[in-house]
Amino acid sequence: MKKFLFLLVFIPIVSFGQNGTTTKSKSSVYLEVGGVAGLWSLNYDRELWEINENFRLHGKAGLGMYSEFNGAGFPDIIIPISNMVLWGEGTHRVEAGGGITYYNWTLRDPLKPDGFSRRSDLLGHLILGYRFQKLEGGLMFRVTYTPVIINDSNNPFEHWAGGSIGYTFKTKLKNKSKLGN
Repeated sequence: MKKFLFLLVFIPIVSFGQNGTTTKSKSSVYLEVGGVAGLWSLNYDRELWEINENFRLHGKAGLGMYSEFNGAGFPDIIIPISNMVLWGEGTHRVEAGGGITYYNWTLRDPLKPDGFSRRSDLLGHLILGYRFQKLEGGLMFRVTYTPVIINDSNNPFEHWAGGSIGYTFKTKLKNKSKLGN
């Protein structure tokens, strides 16, 4: 009985005593040149699920703008949204995934008084690349092959590539003891 009472008191103390903090990166912000948004985009990337130590599911959303300075008013807007699986150990990872890109752009229209009209399209895209990202946060970069899928075209794939540089935010997480779960 004394052993049972000892364990009943000791196990919670040990599990509370093992709580601490570690850092693990989950969110990144980066500038991508080329890639799924065409010329450039500012992106937010977040780890959604750590499948295991070597596989992680990430989601990202970005915003790119482009203007030909043609007097048509508001610039073209490009919004890529993607999911990727990252595979690898430590700081070096392969990423593969896909998503959609919302593209709102200006085109010449001789029937309009100002000579321009706007059009919106949803384009598919794929991602295959390399990512350098420290697990504890800091500087990160990516190099990707990102073909764009155009549904109503004779050439459904446009081959694009991109490079990204950014920062991964450090997040403090509390360790949970295996005994305290």
